[in-house]
Amino acid sequence: MIPTCSPKGLVASVLGLFLAYPFAPTLAQTVTPPPYVLNPELLDGASLSQKSKQLLDQGNYRAAEPLAQKALAIREKWLGPDHLEVAQSLNILAELYSELNKQPEARLLYQRALRIREQALGPNHPDVAQSLNYLAILAKEQGNFREAEPLYQKALTIREQTLGLNHPLVAQSLNNLANLSKSQGNFRAAEPLYQRALAIQEKALGIEHKFVGATLNNLGNLYREQGNFLEAEPLFRRTLTIWEKTLGLEHPNVATILNNLANLYADQGNYQQAEPLYQRALSIREKVLGSDHPLVGQSFNNLAALHLSQANYSAVEPFLQKALSIREKSLGIDHPDVSQSLGNLALLRLYQDNYQEAERYFKRALAIREKSLGLDHPSTSTILKELALTYSAQGRDKEAELYFKRALNIEEQSLAFSIVLGDDRRKRDFLSTFNVSTNQIISFHLQQAPNSPDALNLAFTTLLRRKGRVLEELSKGMYHLRATPTPEDQKLFNALTTTRTQLATLIFQGPQDYDMQSYPLQIRGLVKQLKEQESALASKNNSPKVNKPVTLKVLQKYLTQDAALLEFIRYQPYNLKAKEADRLGTPRYGAYLLLANGKISGFDLGLAAPIDEAIANLRLTLAKEFSPNVIAPVARKLDQLVMEQIRKKAPNTRRWLISLDSQLNLLPFAALVDEQGDYLLNKHIISYLGSGRDLLRIAEVTPAREAPLLVANPDFQMDQTSAVTSQVSNAALRSVDLKSLSFAPLPGTAAEVMALQKLLPQAKVLAGAAATEGAIKEARGPQILHIATHGFFLRDLPLASREATEHPLLRSGLVLSGFNTRLGGKGEDGALTALEASGLDLMGTQLVVLSACQTGLGQIANGEGVYGLQRAFTLAGAKSLVTSLWYVDDRATQQLMEWYYQNLLKGIDRSEALSRAQQRMLSSVNYSQPRYWAGFVPTGDWRPLGFFNQKPLYSPNTGARGR
Repeated sequence: MIPTCSPKGLVASVLGLFLAYPFAPTLAQTVTPPPYVLNPELLDGASLSQKSKQLLDQGNYRAAEPLAQKALAIREKWLGPDHLEVAQSLNILAELYSELNKQPEARLLYQRALRIREQALGPNHPDVAQSLNYLAILAKEQGNFREAEPLYQKALTIREQTLGLNHPLVAQSLNNLANLSKSQGNFRAAEPLYQRALAIQEKALGIEHKFVGATLNNLGNLYREQGNFLEAEPLFRRTLTIWEKTLGLEHPNVATILNNLANLYADQGNYQQAEPLYQRALSIREKVLGSDHPLVGQSFNNLAALHLSQANYSAVEPFLQKALSIREKSLGIDHPDVSQSLGNLALLRLYQDNYQEAERYFKRALAIREKSLGLDHPSTSTILKELALTYSAQGRDKEAELYFKRALNIEEQSLAFSIVLGDDRRKRDFLSTFNVSTNQIISFHLQQAPNSPDALNLAFTTLLRRKGRVLEELSKGMYHLRATPTPEDQKLFNALTTTRTQLATLIFQGPQDYDMQSYPLQIRGLVKQLKEQESALASKNNSPKVNKPVTLKVLQKYLTQDAALLEFIRYQPYNLKAKEADRLGTPRYGAYLLLANGKISGFDLGLAAPIDEAIANLRLTLAKEFSPNVIAPVARKLDQLVMEQIRKKAPNTRRWLISLDSQLNLLPFAALVDEQGDYLLNKHIISYLGSGRDLLRIAEVTPAREAPLLVANPDFQMDQTSAVTSQVSNAALRSVDLKSLSFAPLPGTAAEVMALQKLLPQAKVLAGAAATEGAIKEARGPQILHIATHGFFLRDLPLASREATEHPLLRSGLVLSGFNTRLGGKGEDGALTALEASGLDLMGTQLVVLSACQTGLGQIANGEGVYGLQRAFTLAGAKSLVTSLWYVDDRATQQLMEWYYQNLLKGIDRSEALSRAQQRMLSSVNYSQPRYWAGFVPTGDWRPLGFFNQKPLYSPNTGARGR
């Protein structure tokens, strides 16, 4: 059992334990055994050896030690110092010494056993691999990763060559290599090794074997440190069951899994559930291992961290002093575990305002970690941040900035290297482990050092590197897979598309009368299958290459002289002295501005609640037939809260490239009113980005592969004669009964596409019964994809479908042919959900226009935008989109779209083309109110399309109906 140092977050967190596998039976010897029947003492030695091994496996190390020593002495006496059975006894005794924290003695015995085996069996025998494995475990336990890795690799190679790829001892080597990668912060390398080891063990040993429990424990710890609590807990629970059954209730390994399960609860702030598990683990360890064992020190450290998190400082010091004393005595003063206890002691002093002692302990802990783990290890970044906070608390801002910078650079390396793993949810979980440090640096700048250029640069750069990161990684991965797909990739793509369709269809068709009980099971099974397929696709892009971190100077190059990049963030001020659960305070909005000349600015916009309330009020006002005199004061108030002070720093800015956050995603900035009482629409061109890093993606050129595709006027009934009885309300839909949800025809969309077809004679048109899901899914990179139909956004899914709610892309979509009857052709239901749209092949598609209601809405995820159609079509490869923020008028939308495409034909860029069309609406008699023109917003690439030829315009009359 190997304690590793893995503090997490600001507070040096509870320590997770990863199990190595030294324990494995030696293979049959290749030499003739001695005639035991003629030597009773040798028989006694063999019996003692067997008994000591049994006690070792049971965790009864102290009882095993004298038996192992006596067995070794007997064998040396009668067999000589270089016999293979002497090597076996050496290994048993060395393992006992290792468990009893007698590392130097263990090392000498392991080395001696290795020499005996190499001499007797040759360098490539499985027993030699076992000895190499023992030495590697010992080196890793002592923090010597460089020594451990080649030993592990050599052991794995020998075992694969001599035993085959699917032998349990190969799984042992895989597991130990994974532990090493995890300890080095290399999550990307660790996970597939654990998964391969687990598959081998379950097949070869059975699902309830103790070694299977060890791998489950290790994988659970990996997930916990990635923030993937949902998958970690069942692995820990399963391990606990296996080990209590196979090892007994008081085995040291049972204490280990109790400790790790407690870690999980502590990470989630569930301290009441964590503490009794820590106490039970401590009791087992003290009883079995003795009061001075390093794992007892670990338990004391974890209890101290638990009380530290709750600001229960009086209880912390005794635990910490015990932990530090045990660790220094048993592991040495330069061991990583000692640095963890020093870090927690430093935090205690920091919370007690004893800055001098806090700094001293932190500096000592930092020196240990830099020496033992390296300058760029994630655990090193933890101490660096804590030192930065120590200096920040004293007003020593320059020193705080230096340590923050080092820590954040290390975190960026870790983030860039490991975020490729897993599906969307797992990426978000991993990114969430950096939330505290993001809030720390934003708070440090906006709240404490607003006039510091270095703090400004650090905060802005960190925001750019983390905001929208999951979407970027998913988009990048899908792009590379689509660009050069292998037959295996294509097969996986097809399977994923089928699963998405099956899940969406099952939800929108609802349960049949006969399958009310099986329906949730079907949903759950498809969600599980979908997760596995998405993770498998992500692993296909598991390249070791890591892109260079984004910098402000790089982004500056993509700004024209009249443009400015504006990044909003919803953040929580960090309070060092509060309980851990309360350290992130009341949410506020901040903003960061980058001008083309490189000048940057930061703004604290105030509490989030008043701004969110003002956004809701403006949206409510814009949705109704109010006069300009009613709208203007509401829009002006919100402008004062959000944009006025920012504009003063950029007086010559004509084009705003805005990356939104939280409820700001629902705000059409063009409808705000400035100091002169004018809409921003009339003075600025506004484009929206997921993040400032989108500027890099936008600069990439991907040619279209097909002509424009225009979809309109779907036949929602699909040859059914029944009248439509259910209509769409003017509020976000709540799917109380998806089975009865239906939509009325949109004849205006047919006229809209007729007009666009005159402008785009090369376009393919899908209308009426041809406007199906399947037809859209068959498209391959059309230049333009224009879909004019109903859109929907479901606030909640039906109760029976809640298993699917972790896929928020199921809540929004487009209504196509056959929706009212749920007969969309080819087994589809007529609803193109955002989840299905994310699987479209839109590589090369320059523009997607969703001419429908609420296509810009979805589930808001702070820092990741809106989980809805906009995100889905971006994942599919679209370079730019036009979507809507509310219910739009059919006739007004048709007119807006005609004018928009007319402007595009003139070579006007995508954002300005929409702005001019909206200005024209504003100047018209019938559509001057913002509810008609402000709802549509442009996202992504704003540049001219560049491939249109001017054609005559066609403007038919249309009826009015909401979409």
